Amino acid sequence: MPPDGHPIALLDDVHASYGNTHALRGLDFSIPEGSGVIGLLGRNGAGKTTAIRAILGLVRPSAGSVRVFGLDPLEGSGVRRRSSVMFAEDGLLREMTVRENLRTWAGISGIATGRVGETMELLGITPMAGRRVSELSSGNRRITALARALLQDSDLLILDEPTSSLDPARAIDVRRMIATLREGRAILVSTHNLAEAEELCDYLVILHEGRAVAEGSPEALSEEAGACVVATESRGPVLFQGKSFLPGADGLARVPLPDGWGPAKLLAELIADGVLVTEFRPARRSLAEVFLSATSDEDADGP
Repeated sequence: MPPDGHPIALLDDVHASYGNTHALRGLDFSIPEGSGVIGLLGRNGAGKTTAIRAILGLVRPSAGSVRVFGLDPLEGSGVRRRSSVMFAEDGLLREMTVRENLRTWAGISGIATGRVGETMELLGITPMAGRRVSELSSGNRRITALARALLQDSDLLILDEPTSSLDPARAIDVRRMIATLREGRAILVSTHNLAEAEELCDYLVILHEGRAVAEGSPEALSEEAGACVVATESRGPVLFQGKSFLPGADGLARVPLPDGWGPAKLLAELIADGVLVTEFRPARRSLAEVFLSATSDEDADGP
């Protein structure tokens, strides 16, 4: 389950289609208050952007329900007043300057124009304020789109691929800045970047073919059920129940848990058997391994 707290957004068995394309096929997930940064992971076409559009009331589900701040996002503007978003497509006006784009958006949204200068300063884009968007690199367009999303002091900040097209140094800066925005708001980040998701997100939802197929904290998702890794004082084989478990290059042997056993019982039995345990923990997989397993077409349910 997601972190404790009343849901800012709740998607319940949501289906959505574009013509013959089924983008969401029974999507369930929630964004509770105090949830920090929630990451949406998935391959291209998994339904991440459609889920975002459903939360914002830009897509009408064919079945299921979406509630945001307790409201139907399709009815009225209450949800949009409390949310801000940066889509994968920047949507900037190309013949306007960076400053003009931000001032125009502030005017439309009823935001004080003083926020424009503050936000440009925050993101370090003041030097390019007078440049037309058409003259900017793709990375600088992304930063400008992010600045537009940050103009509004929203309760829900949605970022669709926030660091795509950014060079590594600028991407690191943006991730650090997103981390500082956790306090007092929920942040939903859609990303293809697994390392970014692991670093930035407090909770992850992995989508595949329009459904949530795995979710949890990065640590919980990476914990491998049914096995622990063990190192001994000699860094040699681990003898348990008549079997010898050889260590890998890191000196750690993977020991499967017998049915009904937890890690604590395994550790107690190893010590009772005289194994000189120097390191012990649940076995873990990388987030890449978790992602590939969860989104494998062999393992996925059918439509």
